[in-house]
Amino acid sequence: MRGWSRPDVVICLAVLAVAAAVRLPHLQTIPILTDETEDMRLGMEITRGDRPLMSQDAYNGPVFHYVMAAGYAMAAAVFVDGGDPRWPRRLALALGSLTVVLTYLVGISVAAAARAGPGPPGPAPGARPAIAWRDRAAGLIAAAIMAVAFVPVVVNSHVAWSNASSPFWAMLAVLAVCEAHRRGDPRWLVPAGALSGLACQTHASVLPVALGAALFVVWVRPGWLRTPWPWLGLAAGVAAIANVIVFNLQTGGASIVAGQGKHYAYAFGAPWPEYVVNVRDCLRMAYQLATSTFLGLDPEEGRPELLALLRSPAAVAYGTLVAAALVATARRSRLPLLTWVLVILVVSAFNRGYRYYLHARYLAAGLPLLYVAVGLWLAGWVPAPGRPGRWPRAAALAAALVLLVGYPLVRLEGFYARETALDRTGARLWQVIDGLAQRVGPDGQVRLDRGLHGIPTAGGGNVHKALDEVMDVTGTPHRKPKPEDLLDHHPGAYLVLTEAGHAALAERMVLEPVDFGVPLAPYGRGRFDVYRAVGER
Repeated sequence: MRGWSRPDVVICLAVLAVAAAVRLPHLQTIPILTDETEDMRLGMEITRGDRPLMSQDAYNGPVFHYVMAAGYAMAAAVFVDGGDPRWPRRLALALGSLTVVLTYLVGISVAAAARAGPGPPGPAPGARPAIAWRDRAAGLIAAAIMAVAFVPVVVNSHVAWSNASSPFWAMLAVLAVCEAHRRGDPRWLVPAGALSGLACQTHASVLPVALGAALFVVWVRPGWLRTPWPWLGLAAGVAAIANVIVFNLQTGGASIVAGQGKHYAYAFGAPWPEYVVNVRDCLRMAYQLATSTFLGLDPEEGRPELLALLRSPAAVAYGTLVAAALVATARRSRLPLLTWVLVILVVSAFNRGYRYYLHARYLAAGLPLLYVAVGLWLAGWVPAPGRPGRWPRAAALAAALVLLVGYPLVRLEGFYARETALDRTGARLWQVIDGLAQRVGPDGQVRLDRGLHGIPTAGGGNVHKALDEVMDVTGTPHRKPKPEDLLDHHPGAYLVLTEAGHAALAERMVLEPVDFGVPLAPYGRGRFDVYRAVGER
């Protein structure tokens, strides 16, 4: 078997199905809607005719949002009067699941190239170097770990942020680089460059992964620098971010200004003392990312429990195994270790957000390569038929796989159970959004209490922002009046109120609680309810 074949197609479909099944539970409700609602609204604005050069965050391109807009447009035949507000997280699930498939393919490519060794410049363009069963084992092990890892499931596949999609785009680019190396065909560097540019549009945290892939090519194929293909790949990468370049030329560097406004980021790199602290925190976050050792939404909540979790025998064994694999495979393939050295060094220079699981997304673009190193290492443990001592090797491999796949599944189940027990789900939000979309016609109106700003959701969001922006997507008419203007109503208007807002208005207005057919789900981050204005008292 020289290259990818029909069995690989079947395996990819099976991997996709398993990854999607792991990601489907609590898709819309955990985490609670974050400020991803801004991304959701921008995607809908594109379907309505806007053509932005950048996303609502001026340091990101709009690639993810145009893909989201395409989904909105395809759903328009069903959702005639508005967009499907659940589509963005379904898109996140699809890209997250496909990232697991890409992990399998990258694992195969890296393993096949590592087994062959760097060797001569490689076969003639178009040739397909052999793929062995052990290469597929490496890819399957990497994909199995990626399928259940905490952050790729809970963040990258549940939250419709542009940078939640970064691992998907990054692995597309890395796959092209790996195939260029495996096949000995530098022409693959052209699509690799273009895909790297698209990946960098989703977030700057992709840069160290793209840089790692580029340095890998220079290291293992220096002769290619004398051909036009690496330079054409670089040109393709620049072309892929042409909109970002044009935007910054037009605005005098607005992307840098936008980055300066983020409290968790540095504009031009951290001062040395803070950089050292950041490297330490980044390494701790990398450990948590690799081992799925996260708790809940509040970074200060359950600190003793979190520390005990980080020091638990299972987590330490997991982290030790991953670190050992990264080092042990460095001679066979320099790509994973090279990339992760750059991720730690580069991300630490510009980021200081290492507090809880949502912050781990800034390191997630390189995570598949970490698991590829594990797959490459463990595939070497697979005993050949008839080989002496194969049963102890098989038992060790089975024990490692039980830990690597079973432990993250336990962590996922515990996390979902904890968030549900604390009523930290988006169920109440979705009941309100769906209920009002069904009840409010073109002539109706919803009014949002500005006090809803004080009720947080997750990841920088709040209830006011979530309702406002999702209602823009669904086309539900609504206003955001000042508190004193809430009295300026017409009979039949719906009001979404905090407890304080209800107490203030109930003295002057007759407010009728809205019956949604079932009781509203509890919301553990604050109280809000929906009323219908009947008249003045």
